[in-house]
Amino acid sequence: MTVRSGFDAHPNRYRSVSDYRDLASTYDASCRRIGYIRSAAVNALVLQPGQTVFDVACGTGATLLELACRVGPRGRVIGIDHSPEMAAIARQRIAASDARNIELVVGPVDAVRITDHADALLFCFAHDVLQSAASLKNIFSMVRHDARVITVGAKLIDRWWAFPLNNWIRWRGQRYRTTDRGLARPWEPLRDYCPGIRVIETFHLGTSYLAEGVFSGNISAHSRMPHIT
Repeated sequence: MTVRSGFDAHPNRYRSVSDYRDLASTYDASCRRIGYIRSAAVNALVLQPGQTVFDVACGTGATLLELACRVGPRGRVIGIDHSPEMAAIARQRIAASDARNIELVVGPVDAVRITDHADALLFCFAHDVLQSAASLKNIFSMVRHDARVITVGAKLIDRWWAFPLNNWIRWRGQRYRTTDRGLARPWEPLRDYCPGIRVIETFHLGTSYLAEGVFSGNISAHSRMPHIT
């Protein structure tokens, strides 16, 4: 199979929407192995009752119900995704539950507008979003100062002996992301907004990570990253 996600390519929204149109029906089955990582990310948010949390690139909504449980009936969970097909599955998941505090926003992450401000942010396997300066700037414009930020996803291993594993990571992820830009340290673009962001846990022999940070309140930082095309 030809690898379609280039190491230095810009994130491509249109290709991503097309890819997830094809992936949606089998996405949950293909991601069973990351269920415990998603749970670790939700735990790391340390959500409090009444808070508002954004689940950025929420996909089929695998974490939405647990987030809703953590913030309670007075809290709000807002899932954001640019794939209508993935969001449709998330809506089915929500409709089959008792949750009444979840809202889905479907559209480009660099353009969505939400009236509420988030007390916490979750980026769960949202690599393309992390590599888009426009998407991050837009999302953080709707986040409260001192909001807790958690990101999890795949990463390369910075060891000479990891060449075969790194090739596998690139090959395996080509269905889920449109670029390998920043894959060595995917959380770094968040440093403009969360200066102290750090990896607190790794999984899958170091090929997946969980990083935590706190929003400094700065949304004017200049980023060297390209916008999603």
